[in-house]
Amino acid sequence: MRTRSLMATVLAGTLLVAAAPAFAQSPAPMGPLEGTSWGVTAIGETPGSGATLVFTADGAGGFGGCNNFNTSYAADATALSFGPILSTMKACEQPVMDFETSYFAALATVASYTTDGKTLTLADASGATAATFAAAAPASIVGEWQVTGFFDGASAVVGPADGTSVVLTFNPDGTVSGNAGCNQFFGGYGVEGDTITVGPLAASMMMCDEAVMTQEQQVIAALEGATTWQMTAQGAELRGANDTLQLNLTSLAPTAF
Repeated sequence: MRTRSLMATVLAGTLLVAAAPAFAQSPAPMGPLEGTSWGVTAIGETPGSGATLVFTADGAGGFGGCNNFNTSYAADATALSFGPILSTMKACEQPVMDFETSYFAALATVASYTTDGKTLTLADASGATAATFAAAAPASIVGEWQVTGFFDGASAVVGPADGTSVVLTFNPDGTVSGNAGCNQFFGGYGVEGDTITVGPLAASMMMCDEAVMTQEQQVIAALEGATTWQMTAQGAELRGANDTLQLNLTSLAPTAF
């Protein structure tokens, strides 16, 4: 899952896939589901586990069983609808792929929801249950992440250079480590609510191509410049002074299947 392109998965009875360079835009208002996280317990009458659904300020998303996905949504006290689904395109064993396809198809039919805070039930326009969920643990920055974008120190958020993969891990013991294409870097971090402090960071001293070394310096500087963090429909993002986007992250956690 470390190097894959994002594709737009548009589901309307059958699964249609088309390239999509950007994430879906979310309509307003987001409604009362914003900030909640759920784990799938069943799709229709078929039990399931491991897949997730997270509602954030900029959309919804989660893990389908094989691929990460995100989508737009609109909700009020009882009504709920999702936009086109964007997903990564990793291939898994056929039973997992079948479950994921049924999950995405179910989301496309959703018209309403009910929740007691511990469970969430999504229904289609006829009132039939499309999917059920149980409340999931609160989001955490702890874990392994792939960096999909980082602030270049000047004016833009850029992606990793061709042929490189930028990964980092926030460990439960308050240490962070990673690799930006050449050297291992490491240091400490602290989180309190949505506030984060990182570093100073140190790195090993191997020499690589100039472009990779520049990327490494920019990634480390972006990480040290982070002051806040938040979950997004795509994963997580770290921001710095003046709310400048420092890093876009996608989870590399192992699947729960």
